[in-house]
Amino acid sequence: MTTDSRRRDEPSGRPARQAILRGVAGKARFFHALVTSKIMRRTPPLFLYWFVTNRCNFRCSYCYGSFHSDQSPDLPTEVMLQMIDEMSHAGVKRVNLLGGEPLMRTDLGVLVDRLVSRKISVCVLTNGSLLGQHFEEIEQVDEVGLSIDGCEEIHDAIRGRGAFRALTRAIASLREKRITVVLTYSMVVGNIQELDFVMEFARRQGVYVTVNVAHGRVFGTEDVPVTRASNDAYRAALQQIIKYHERGYPVFRARRTLELMLRWKDYHEDTSEIPPTRDYPRCSFGSYAATLTSDGTLIPCFLNSRGSAGLSVPEHGFSRAWQHCRQMAHCTYCHVPCFIEYNSILDLSLPVLLNAGMNLCVRPLFAKPRDLEAR
Repeated sequence: MTTDSRRRDEPSGRPARQAILRGVAGKARFFHALVTSKIMRRTPPLFLYWFVTNRCNFRCSYCYGSFHSDQSPDLPTEVMLQMIDEMSHAGVKRVNLLGGEPLMRTDLGVLVDRLVSRKISVCVLTNGSLLGQHFEEIEQVDEVGLSIDGCEEIHDAIRGRGAFRALTRAIASLREKRITVVLTYSMVVGNIQELDFVMEFARRQGVYVTVNVAHGRVFGTEDVPVTRASNDAYRAALQQIIKYHERGYPVFRARRTLELMLRWKDYHEDTSEIPPTRDYPRCSFGSYAATLTSDGTLIPCFLNSRGSAGLSVPEHGFSRAWQHCRQMAHCTYCHVPCFIEYNSILDLSLPVLLNAGMNLCVRPLFAKPRDLEAR
């Protein structure tokens, strides 16, 4: 009997519980490695953003990449598996798989299986449109990130007809398997008015939601033409999100992260060399975290690495590429909430660590279908 057949034949309750326990164990391994590294004054690559493909089946109007038209070939499966073995040996404990659309790779399930077998915690960031055909390939991941832009009319206007219904089907499938779902709401001038809808939708669906101020810079290039809202509109929205957080809505990011986002001076500038405030977390990408591009190049961050060229992991090996990555110039601060939060975690910020622990460990263990609804 194949592994896939065993998964289909198992009762739904036990595998779901096992998946949650596996996810909690992965977070524990990450935290243990982080604390140990701090004590021993080591800087292993604990966390990676991995662009497994640049291909995408959507053409979102505010996307920071040209993935819809990218024809570059994906790296072969054998090369990807070798990189997984090397990153595991180097100390990687957490990987976010993204693209493009990661489910465009027909071997994504093989990659996930290898990552899980190496005790690496996995999150997949997807538009959700292909989950119906490929759900079994991601059943072992700890979290899935999906994007939402507002109500069906707005969401489909940005992503294409039928995208909203595909999103709701994906959420239902993931919730049935008790896989943690985090919706990402990227605010631009055409959807920033959808905040209330997004918060209520997340509450009703029983999933988390995080927010982004849309950014335009990626891989050290010039900004792409993203129609952003005004600074005042972003600040008003962030203040409202903090109120939703206080009311018990399923806002994924820590209040501390939202407050730091609110202190950013100009949301039309993605990065900065000067901290907005003294307590703003310094970037840990290039010291504890990095980005692996679809061609296997290792760089500190996909937002801006100042045009510096990273080394190819397939050509030079992960360890050598990581040592080179640590020496690369990159930006120091940004307004992107996932980076703020990861930097705070890597800096052992207690409020942010407690929030992440509750969202990713405690609540999944004891959650019932509607436990994320506002209290």
